[in-house]
Amino acid sequence: MLLLGLGTGLGSALVIEGVLALMWLARRARPTRTTGNFELPSLRSEPPRPSRAAAGNDRLPIEEALAASRGRVYGPEGAAETLGVAPSTLESRIRRFGIDKHAFRPRVHGN
Repeated sequence: MLLLGLGTGLGSALVIEGVLALMWLARRARPTRTTGNFELPSLRSEPPRPSRAAAGNDRLPIEEALAASRGRVYGPEGAAETLGVAPSTLESRIRRFGIDKHAFRPRVHGN
């Protein structure tokens, strides 16, 4: 990297990564027969993810998992593990849907 005069910082690595990605795309581009323009390949290797509107039915499984875990999100037997998502992702979904996770915890009655 020093030969290019870019230094060794993270920004330089990102610039080089971007240049290499463009070079890769250019090598994979195929000229079309009709226009002579280049057609770039799709970078998507997986199907598109559903939008937030399509994820509107996620509330019920979250509430069921919270009920089964008695309001516990993290750790073994937590709702996140049951749903197969990261606990931080589940926390953000709980906030987005306005779910009170504490409502699923058993109430402790004092003496």
